[in-house]
Amino acid sequence: MVIRHHPRWANLGLEWLAAFDKIALIELRRKVKAAKVKLLRVGIATLICVELEKILGPSVLPKPPKPVRVKAEQKPPASLTRVPGVEKNIALGLQLLALRSAIKSNCAFGRAVRRQFDIDGQHACEVMKVARVYGARPEIFTRLSWNALLHLASPTLPAAVRDALERRIVVGERIGTAEIRRAHGRLKAGKRGRQADQRAQRWAA
Repeated sequence: MVIRHHPRWANLGLEWLAAFDKIALIELRRKVKAAKVKLLRVGIATLICVELEKILGPSVLPKPPKPVRVKAEQKPPASLTRVPGVEKNIALGLQLLALRSAIKSNCAFGRAVRRQFDIDGQHACEVMKVARVYGARPEIFTRLSWNALLHLASPTLPAAVRDALERRIVVGERIGTAEIRRAHGRLKAGKRGRQADQRAQRWAA
């Protein structure tokens, strides 16, 4: 009965057997009989458990406390993390513009870009487009996301609209992609927009 209900003690091996040597079993039996317990073996087992707990500790160990959850380190705001990425793109764009000025052939330029920078043509066009307009204007490119810069540097954006947006950005207004798109209007809609995009790609190349 003791082994069945208290397996932790029994699993202690020799320590378990040594504990029984310290218990006066005859004295325990005498106490139980004197108490006139109906089930003698149950009474004896109960007193044995009491003595074993004194020697071996509780038969059921308390559950270990749950580990304290460490809060994940908060990510820095996007306004801080986006600037290095934008600066990297601007630097790449300026390098590509310098390379473009030295290589007149489109095919030769494309091969040189793939060989030296390992980037696709679309990304090359985008970084060149933004760097051509804002490469020397950190007061603009450090305050916008890359997507917003792409829209602001678009050759299809009317100059007056771009100038107005730039003035607002320089004085500290928060301008996002959605607002630039609204200011752009519907110039890119339909066939006219597709033709403008094609001209922009040729211009960046």
